[in-house]
Amino acid sequence: MGCTTGAKLFKKSNTLIAFKNKDFEIKTHKDKLILDHKDNFGVGGLNFDNNKPSGFSIGINKHGLVAVNSHVLTKSDPSYDLLTERIVLEAKTIDEAIDICKKEINNAQKYQWCNMVISTPEELAAIELAPPNIGIDRSSDFIVRTNHQLTLNSNEPIIKSFGKKHLLDSIIRYEYTKKKLESCSSKQEIVSTLMSHNKNGPICRHGTKSFQKRSYFTVYSYIVIVQRNTNLSITWDVVKGPPCLNSYQNIDIDFPLDEKKRNYIQGLYPV
Repeated sequence: MGCTTGAKLFKKSNTLIAFKNKDFEIKTHKDKLILDHKDNFGVGGLNFDNNKPSGFSIGINKHGLVAVNSHVLTKSDPSYDLLTERIVLEAKTIDEAIDICKKEINNAQKYQWCNMVISTPEELAAIELAPPNIGIDRSSDFIVRTNHQLTLNSNEPIIKSFGKKHLLDSIIRYEYTKKKLESCSSKQEIVSTLMSHNKNGPICRHGTKSFQKRSYFTVYSYIVIVQRNTNLSITWDVVKGPPCLNSYQNIDIDFPLDEKKRNYIQGLYPV
């Protein structure tokens, strides 16, 4: 629940790089791959209210739209992973992703609180959910989100649930990653950021309790590269465990997925 997420556009090469460090309190977590549809691919999420599988934690579709999320507040409502999955299944653009979320909120649908980073090679957006409230932050350069919200007034509920140090940890990780992306010019710089151990708010986590109230461990790290030229080129880089200790596995994603392509993904994926 201490995830760092974001995306950066490299306009000269028509390239999008989206990323997520998935941080849990349980080191033994294993990703569940969702390969049920030919036109999208995702990794299963987890409902933190009951610890049951739910929706997508991160996913991509044939249109080059990537969706990742990070936890903000646990409630007894349905998991936001379900909404993340729906966006990957249905949306082609940022506008369509935002419309899906707004319609859910306008229809009084409740979800646990989260941040979602939605990205395409053309545009980026952060969608902050704290039903009945929703906040939108759009960009043509980069977006970063951790475990607090920037457009909504949700700090007090976060402090009440997790403590002030949890909030401060999230703010430090956000500011550190934001500063790195402002001057970032390559994939390797993003990799270095995801491996970093900056003081008080490390991006790459090893279960230390020196600062935050809870102890988090980076169970998976993801980098999704989408390049749109004549055709759409997609690479999914993933490493199990802290990225500073292990190498990313590079997996080419070629939609539509058939049995051979699904077997290829499953064979390379670190579980």
